Amino acid sequence: MRSWQSLKVRLSITTLGVCVAMLWSLFFYGYQLVKKDSERLIGEQQFATAQIAAELINDTVTRQFSALEHAAIEIPPELLIKRDRLQEWLEGQPSLLSLFNGGVYVTGNRGVPLAVFPYSRKMTETSYADQSSLRVPA
Repeated sequence: MRSWQSLKVRLSITTLGVCVAMLWSLFFYGYQLVKKDSERLIGEQQFATAQIAAELINDTVTRQFSALEHAAIEIPPELLIKRDRLQEWLEGQPSLLSLFNGGVYVTGNRGVPLAVFPYSRKMTETSYADQSSLRVPA
C-alpha cells in the first residue's frame, strides 16, 4: 500500500484542504467587508468636503452680493450724472474692491459702464446691456 493511499494521509490532506479553503474564504470575506467600508467612508468624506466647499462658496457669494447691494444704496443719485465724481467714489471703496479680483464697474441704464475700477478704457466702451444680470426688473 502506498503512503498517500493510507487513511491518515488522506485525512490530513482533506483537513489541510478544508482549512486552506476556509482561510481563503475568510480572507475574501474580510476583503469585501474592508472594500465596502472603505468605499462608504471615502464617499462620506468626499461629500463632507464638497459640502464645506459649497458653504464657503455660498458665503463668499452672499458677502459679495451684500456688499454690492450696500454700495448701490450708498451711491448718491447725483453721481450717476457726473462720471468723474462717480469714478472717484468707486475708487474710494476699498472694502468693495477687495471682494472682486476682476474689478468693479457701475453701469447706466443702457448697460455701458459709467465708472470702472481699475480703470480700463475698453471696459468703458463696452455695452453689457445683453447680460440678464444687469437688467432692471420691470
